[in-house]
Amino acid sequence: MEINRSRSFFNLDFTLLIAVMMLMVIGVLFVFSSSYNPVTNAIGDEYIKQIYWALMGLVIIISIGFINYNLYYDLAYILYLGSLFLLVITLLFGRVVNNSKSWLGIFGLGIQPSEFAKITFVIFLSFFYSSRISDIKKLTTFLVSLVILAPPVFLILRQPDFGTALVFIPIYFAISFVSGVPARYLIFLGSVSLLSILLGVIPLYFNRIVGEVSFLVPLLTDPSNQLIVIGFLSFFIVLEIFGIVFLKHPLYKKALYVTSIILLGFVGGIEFRAFLKEYQIMRFITFLNPQVDPQGAGWNIIQSLNAIGSGGITGKGYLQGQQSQLRYIPMQNTDFIFSIIAEEWGFLGGMLVLILYAVVIFRSYVTFLRSNDLFGCLISVGIMTYFGFHFVLNVGMNIGIMPITGIPLLFISYGGSSILAASVASGILVNIQRKRFMF
Repeated sequence: MEINRSRSFFNLDFTLLIAVMMLMVIGVLFVFSSSYNPVTNAIGDEYIKQIYWALMGLVIIISIGFINYNLYYDLAYILYLGSLFLLVITLLFGRVVNNSKSWLGIFGLGIQPSEFAKITFVIFLSFFYSSRISDIKKLTTFLVSLVILAPPVFLILRQPDFGTALVFIPIYFAISFVSGVPARYLIFLGSVSLLSILLGVIPLYFNRIVGEVSFLVPLLTDPSNQLIVIGFLSFFIVLEIFGIVFLKHPLYKKALYVTSIILLGFVGGIEFRAFLKEYQIMRFITFLNPQVDPQGAGWNIIQSLNAIGSGGITGKGYLQGQQSQLRYIPMQNTDFIFSIIAEEWGFLGGMLVLILYAVVIFRSYVTFLRSNDLFGCLISVGIMTYFGFHFVLNVGMNIGIMPITGIPLLFISYGGSSILAASVASGILVNIQRKRFMF
């Protein structure tokens, strides 16, 4: 009887499927709204493509739901290396869209390999940890996991697409934490990352916003000063290593830990400015106060907030949004589609989207709890983080509490790659849920 149940169509996670379908329907409706011109009654064809991608996504979810996810364990290396290969090809031959060379033309169709790389990264990192669980607390395991993280992040930053690269970081932390990687390693990496961003933003903040040159600016930007700081910190690290080896005092280990964070964060800040364009760094500054550059980097946030605020509780009505219909909101069918929903459907419409995403994330969490093995458990938590971070970052930048990073609202924003990649992730979750009926 159990075997028959495992093969039954009715073992699919219909709660997850219904929530995803509703999000896709909302996406089609508001891609249509964003392409509608009330003055000429002209309608773009984006919504037709969105319908096509949504239907393909549903087929993918159901199809992958019947493919045993343990197959990905055997194919983990191929999937990961294949995604890296596509990212390299994209850098060499890709199309530039919105200042980022992130699109690759295949058989006349444009795909964004970085969207699918998020899923292959989840699979490969889950495979790596589940195959090294006995060595999970070793420093070598942590260092190898960083080697897994670095290539996709580096290649996507080179496009440059900071928002997409950023998604890999919380996925890495979530899977690593659940795997049992020591907290001190993750705190170290998190501290270095935050310090790198902070030191990367400071020079532009003082030059463009404060209008004064702080002593930090030449310290962070002048090559000779950079070498002095790096040499000074390196000298202290040598002394601390000497103290650990010969004096055996535990205080030297703590000092080495802190000094290493500062040194790597300082170097990371230099690389942060080298990788990103000035307009991308300005996005980190203007989310704190959009009025410092209202006609430039702050424009998107200001218009988005105006649209959301004008929607009130129930909204202005479908196809009645002034900000959206008059095209005040840039990228309104992709990055800022939530602002259109909030303007036309109001607070209640925004809450509907929030509830549906909460259902998707909750079902991901349930899959994580019910997984029969560590590999499935880690994949589930990685996908849950993928869904959750996309939602928090996208909606956060729409309401002005997160910097503009250019990542889509999954299942809703216009774009085939994001919809299909999210559908692949959903299909894997469905299959992990089904596996508990197989034995």
